Formats: sequence, structure tokens, C-alpha cells
Amino acid sequence: MATPPTNGRLSRCLLSILLLLIPAIAAAEEATIADAPLPAAYFEEIVLPTLSRAGCNTAACHGAAAGRGGFRLSLFGGKPDADHREIVDALESRRVNFSQPERSLVLLKPTWQVDHEGGERFSADSDEARRILGWIAAGAPRGTSASTASLALTIETDGESQQLRAVVTSTTGESRDVTRLAIFTSADPAALDVSVDGRLKVLQPGRHAIIARYQRAIATTTITTARANPKSVPPQSGAMHWIDHEAQLVLDELQLTPRKRASDHALLRRMTLDLAGRIPTPQEVELLTSSTRRSDSWKQRAEQLLTSDDATDYWTWRVSSWLRMRVGPADFASTKRLHTWLREQIASDRPLDQVARELILAEGVTTDVPPANYHRNEPDARQAAEAYAQSFAGIRIGCANCHDHPLDRWRQDDYHGLAAIFAGVERREIVRFRSDLRVAHPATESDAIPQIPGGKPLQPGIDHRPALVDSLLAGEPSQLAVAWTNRVWEAMFARGLVHPVDDLRSTNPASHPVLLTKLALHFQRSGYRLRPLLTEIAQTDTYARASDPAASPLELQYLAASRVRPLPAEVLLQAINDATSLGKQLRPPLGRPLPSDSRDGKKTEDQVAADELAILGRCDVKMGCSVANQPAASDSLATQLHLQTGPLLNRRITFPPEWVMATVDNHDFSSHFLTRVWHLAYARDLTAAERSRLEPILTAAIARDGRQQAMNDLFWALLVSREFCTNH
Repeated sequence: MATPPTNGRLSRCLLSILLLLIPAIAAAEEATIADAPLPAAYFEEIVLPTLSRAGCNTAACHGAAAGRGGFRLSLFGGKPDADHREIVDALESRRVNFSQPERSLVLLKPTWQVDHEGGERFSADSDEARRILGWIAAGAPRGTSASTASLALTIETDGESQQLRAVVTSTTGESRDVTRLAIFTSADPAALDVSVDGRLKVLQPGRHAIIARYQRAIATTTITTARANPKSVPPQSGAMHWIDHEAQLVLDELQLTPRKRASDHALLRRMTLDLAGRIPTPQEVELLTSSTRRSDSWKQRAEQLLTSDDATDYWTWRVSSWLRMRVGPADFASTKRLHTWLREQIASDRPLDQVARELILAEGVTTDVPPANYHRNEPDARQAAEAYAQSFAGIRIGCANCHDHPLDRWRQDDYHGLAAIFAGVERREIVRFRSDLRVAHPATESDAIPQIPGGKPLQPGIDHRPALVDSLLAGEPSQLAVAWTNRVWEAMFARGLVHPVDDLRSTNPASHPVLLTKLALHFQRSGYRLRPLLTEIAQTDTYARASDPAASPLELQYLAASRVRPLPAEVLLQAINDATSLGKQLRPPLGRPLPSDSRDGKKTEDQVAADELAILGRCDVKMGCSVANQPAASDSLATQLHLQTGPLLNRRITFPPEWVMATVDNHDFSSHFLTRVWHLAYARDLTAAERSRLEPILTAAIARDGRQQAMNDLFWALLVSREFCTNH
């Protein structure tokens, strides 16, 4: 605990002098307070923002759920009435001293004139101290509520420095500068530093978001800084795809040079992994090198992949992760029915808005109505509300369970109003709406009133899910279109245009906002169909750019180069099965749910697959994590140890696949074997340098350990390599 500095008698004298000076200092700026009443909304417009800017009502201080040191304020001043009572009336009004305002605890504590765990928040002769002192001297009035309608944020340039300016507009149209009262935050402090007073200092080039908060209003603006001493950007020739055009505009603005197109082999492997969740077969690799197939367009290849069973399995798995479909030993059968139904929707490329509507509105006996099992994913109304917001609207509303969201427009009423909509859904073997089911609002300790987030209170006892779906699909683009387009982009590029993908808000802007809007409109106007959106993305130069290990984070974020991304556990296990020719012997882990554990001593094939996925770093499905949050399998030390010494790879490599046995008696064994395994693992030919280096090594290994062991060792080395375990 921090304590104020002391130095015996001298410190006490200085403190006494300081206390005597406070009224005089305050009188200089607040001379009219004693003679004229304060502005009607002074408490909300001046006092609370002053405390907020000093950090007094943050979650780490008195804004915590339980407060701190017996003093509890609402987070960032979200509840002015409660804050006024806490400051003025609570503790028998000991926090304010009307006879000696300068002796008020609410002033002495933050100026560190008495012991304060938070230390000095502002000095005794500061503007902050004068504001609070003047308010107490005037009787600490509550006054009227502020009528803030909006907050605008602009950037002014003065020579080499840049200054933020915050202007708030009331509901009556009156505007005033609140720069000295607003709180400024950089979305990425490592790239852009923002001082308390709103001075900007760019640390890294790029597009940087700046957030300002005043009272309950939030504003965001961006600043773009191009890279210093950029390389020359080659002019673009020929017609560009509209996605490439939007991406290129941002590259030009940042003066970034895009990488060249990836090789055909690299693009074949990337596209097959991204669209079908598997590695290319040797036959596909050989056909790619054939002159009769070189002229095929990548659009046609994408369309062919997307109509395959592999793609159906892969995108069923993807969409099920968006929906946070969980599997446990007690409800495996119901989850399997839901999963089977979802696979049918993906196989037919059914419009995803219809899928969403059917899931949210589903009712009936879960054995007869598979979509009704969706409501059994979550155990209660609050978690169901959070899951809906995250899965379908791409927003994180969980903060508003306890307090108004500090960086978004969602209030507690939005959260518990949404929970009240889902509270009426009975989650048993028969899913149905019941008008007598309720959920409590913690702030009022009474039944929460149904409310669509951002809307008005609704009548209790009525099923408002149809209205909720209508709001989800309203507008162009709709919430669902933006959220799921962003998820599809993340699946293809390993990062959403808004990142994280389930955190859509004004204070977390997209890297390419115009592109996201146009993509969402394309998805919506194409009937919310998944395949056309994927095909559109897959045929672009932006998607086909080469990866580069030396690419900077700036280049990766703004699509100048392709990102090298570890394969998710499910895809990596499928790739291992395919590479070792066990894809037919072992059922693929994609496209079906897997039990989380075994209830008896005997392991089924699905339970073995579940164990292997856990080894590879599979996200715990009970936690409802998204694919984007899954740990990188190839980067885990535990995973690497299992791959190097455990049975996961050993039992596959020592199994003699037919193609391996066929090469044993081949006269040109070393050359043929190397070509074959390179096609299997990497979907490309060996380079001349690789062949000249490896053929002598393989020949020596055969002479020393025998042909079978040499093959096993080499193949194992390929399967644990970074090139195999990543998409690039």
C-alpha cells in the first residue's frame, strides 16, 4: 500500500500551508461559484468525467464490482445517480465537507493529502482539484441529467505534432469542447501513443484507431501513416477484381508493395486446405504439372473443390465452431443429430440466413427436430444470449452482464433484455417457449424486461425470437452478413478484416472497412450462400499472393503478403491421415462431432480421434472457443514431443501403405520415393538442390538401417516439418 511522503515537522508545515492555499487557488478559477449556481448538469458533465479521467472509477479501482476500500463507483460513471449518492450521502456524508470543502475526503484522497492506496491521481493545485472543490463549495448538487447525443473526435495538426480534439453535442444541438475532460485511448499502444491530453505520437506506420470516451459517449477515429522510405510500387496493369481493387487502395495509401503471386503448387495446396480441409492428392499435383490442365482457371478449381464431400465436412466443422456446438458424454446423441442436420444444410449450400432463422426459432422434440438441439448448447438464458450475440452478430456483450460495456454501446439493459428473450426457451428433451420463465436483472433485482440490443423494452411473456431474427437480418448489410463474412475471411486469411472476429464494434474498426461492407453486401445479395462468397475470394490476386517469412506485421495485416498459418488440430490430423494413406482406414475427424471422453474402458475410433486431437492442441469444445482462438498445433512443445516420440505418428508411419510397398522393389528407388513423398507432404516437386542433397543421405540410410527404416525416418521428418504443419 502506498503512503504519502513524510519528513517530520517540515512535511506537516507544508501540508498545513497547502490546505490554506487550496481555497485561494480554487477562487482564482471558480470565482463565480459562490455567486452563481453551477450549470444544471455540472455533476455529470464535469465532476464525473474528472473522476473518470483520473482513473477513479475504472475496474482496477473504485469502479470494480465490489468497489475498493469501501468506496464503490459505477464503471466509468455509467450510473450518475448511484455515484452521487455514494459520494454525497453514503458513509454519513463523510466524503464531502460542506463547512470546509477543502477537507472533503473525495478531494483529500486523490490529491494524496491523506493515505490513499491509489496514490496521487491529480495534484492539489490542479484544474481537477479546483473543479471538485468548486462543486462541493456549491453544495455538491446532483443537478439534472446530461443530455449527451454524440461525441465527435477530430485530429488537428500543429507543425509536426498532432492534437486530438473532442467535441460533444447535446440533444438540443449545443456543442462544446471536452478535450480536457475526455479519456483518450489508443487501440494499439505499441503503434500509436496517446497522451492524457490527447497528443499523438506515431510509433509504427499503419492505420491506427483512437478511442475517446466522455460520460457514456464513445467516439473513434483513425490516423493513417505511410511507411517511411517506401519501395517503389509497381503500376497495376489490366483489369482488377473488385476485391483486389479495394485491397490495393489501402496498399497504395500505406505505400506497401504487394508480393508476387504464389507458385501454382503453393496455391493448389493453400486452396485445397482452405476450401476442402485436406492436402492435395499426388494425382492432383501431377495433373497440375500437365500442360493439358495448366489453363484451367482457379475459379473452376475452387468451384470443384467446394462441391466435394471433403468441403462439406470441412465447412460443417467451421460453421459448427461458429455456433459453439459443444459435445459432452451426456448429450452426444443430441449434438450428433444437430451436426448431421447442419451437414445437410452445408451440402446443399442452403442460404445461411435460413439456417440461422431455423436454429434460433426451433422448437419440438429434439429427436424429431434436430435444429432444436441448438438451444441445448447453453445451460441457461444468460449464456444463450452471449452465444447468440457472439455467433450470429459477432459481438461480445458479456461485459454488460455486470456493468455497461466500457468500449461499446451495450448497456446492462441490453444484456439482460436479450437474456430475457432466451429465458422463455425451455431447454429439455422438448424445446419450447414458456411465457412463465424469467431471468432476473441484477441491478433491479426483479424480472428483466425483454429487449433486443439497441432497441426498446418489449412486452414480457411473449416469444420475441422472431423479432430478434428480423433485427439480425435487417439492413444492408445486415448484422449476420457482416459477422459471417468476416468469419469467412478469417478462414481464408487467418485473420478477419475485423480482429478478433467476434468483436465487431465501432472502437475496433476493420483494417479494410470499405472492403468488408462490399463483401457483406455481396454475401447478402447472393442469398447468404457460402460457396459463391468463397469462390469470389479464392479467385483474387489478394488471396493468391506469395507468403514471405520476412514480411512485417504491417504487410501481413494489410494483405501485402500471405500469412503462414499453423494448421488447426482437426486439419493437421486429417493431413497426417491422408499423407500416410490411412485416410480410408481411419474416418476423417472433420464433418462430425467427437465425444469429449469415454465412459467405459474401451476406446472407440471416435474417442481415439478425440484423444489425438487433444494432443495436437484442439480447442476444448466445452469452452465454445472459435477456430481462430485455437492454439497452433505445431508451436506447442507438448505437441512436438508427442509427434517425435508418441504413437500418433509412429503407428501411421510403420503401417505399410500400398504405395510404399510398391516402391520397395523399384530400381530407381531413391529418386522415385523422394518425388512421391514430396508430392504427398508438400504438393510440389523437389528442387534440384533438395534432390542433390537428400539422395546421398537416403542411400546411406538405406545401407545402414535398411530400406523400410530409412523410408520411415525420412517420411517422419517431413510430417513434423514446418512446411507440412502450416498453410502458406
